[in-house]
Amino acid sequence: MCKFFKKNKIEINVEKKYTCKVCGNDFDLLADNKYVVQEVKGISGITNGCKKFECFDCPKCGCQNVVNIREG
Repeated sequence: MCKFFKKNKIEINVEKKYTCKVCGNDFDLLADNKYVVQEVKGISGITNGCKKFECFDCPKCGCQNVVNIREG
């Protein structure tokens, strides 16, 4: 007789603090608020690849904060 055990999914919530470069407000970097921005270089960007930036908006002043640069 086989018994099947159900594994419990454990979620680890690691939040990081970030300080806005414009207003100095501290806010949490949540995965739901992250978005990716792509640099447009015209036709040369198609062949050479382009940079992508991970960004978050400050909840106080609304400024875009670039947190990470992705190549490729």
